[in-house]
Amino acid sequence: MRSGSVGLMYYKGTLNIGTNPQGIYLSIFPLFSFGLTPLLIPWSAIRKIEPANQLFIQRFRLYLGSPKITLVLSKDILEPAKEFLATQGFEWI
Repeated sequence: MRSGSVGLMYYKGTLNIGTNPQGIYLSIFPLFSFGLTPLLIPWSAIRKIEPANQLFIQRFRLYLGSPKITLVLSKDILEPAKEFLATQGFEWI
């Protein structure tokens, strides 16, 4: 039950986010999903990562390929994925 944004949509406390060797897993709490299926974003889809800090929260903006989508996630969510991102050439922490 995390918060984050996907494009223009901000999900406050309704995102389930996980990482594994295949990519980032996103799903929305079932009560708010309105038929949206879970999504697995492969690491290879990430084109660029940049800081998107807000006050005292360290966040990162991930730019995805086609279609062009932007994810903004906190550092603590991406921390376990550090080794997976390194295999894609991202040294961001």
